[in-house]
Amino acid sequence: MEADDVYAIQWGAQTIREIAGDSPIISLESELWVDISGLKGGTMDVLIPEKRILVDIKSGQIYDYKHQMAAYALGCMEKHYVAEWTAILAFIDQKRTVSHTFTYAHAKEIVNAVLARVNDPQKRPTPCDYCDWCAKSSTCSARLGLAETAASLTSDRFDILLSNPVELGKFLTQCKHLDSFREKAEEKAKLLLSNGEQVDGWKLRKGSQRSLVFPEDFATAENRITWQQIAMANGAISATKAKKIWDEVHPETEFPTGLIKKTEPSNPTLVKA
Repeated sequence: MEADDVYAIQWGAQTIREIAGDSPIISLESELWVDISGLKGGTMDVLIPEKRILVDIKSGQIYDYKHQMAAYALGCMEKHYVAEWTAILAFIDQKRTVSHTFTYAHAKEIVNAVLARVNDPQKRPTPCDYCDWCAKSSTCSARLGLAETAASLTSDRFDILLSNPVELGKFLTQCKHLDSFREKAEEKAKLLLSNGEQVDGWKLRKGSQRSLVFPEDFATAENRITWQQIAMANGAISATKAKKIWDEVHPETEFPTGLIKKTEPSNPTLVKA
């Protein structure tokens, strides 16, 4: 991982902690699914229910995700029976946040407008940034056509495409929709493999587990290790890095391994057999 990527992730983590303050942060994927009336629903990145806030992490350039945030906020309000919710976009590459506070009526209006366009009988299927939210995303003829075009590319055609900026842009758009089909296929393959069934040419690799030391534990164990030294990691640091800091500050004392906490294993990954 490049240094810029590390700093971006660290900025995102620190920003979330600052937004939450002393309030509990929910970041477990299984607890972040939100149902949205008329849509498929989706998985949020971070939820701070005590403050009625959700945080969505975005990479790349700043973009208008107001429709998506309105849908998430609506789902949260319906789930928690409240009339207002704030959605904060954290653009980690740009190190900027954009905040939208929705009333129930406002969020409902935005979502209903999207649904009206989706369900318009005169509307022709048109791929857009919100395709993955549509209940017809897996059967949409427009998306399937783009995916089929991208998948059937020949080597000669690809060489021509690379030399033409217009065609290259179209191809990248096609690939974007192909990625969403691939992700759905991977989810299905993981489910089959985890249930003991075979998927030709593929297998599951067990998730990894990290050894971390949390700043508050570290500082308590050795008060000569400053928060400034620990804060460079913007949160928990690896056991290896923690031991290195400890040895530099207090070489005469053995590193207290009781500070190390094991994370939950990450989700299994799909790899070629």
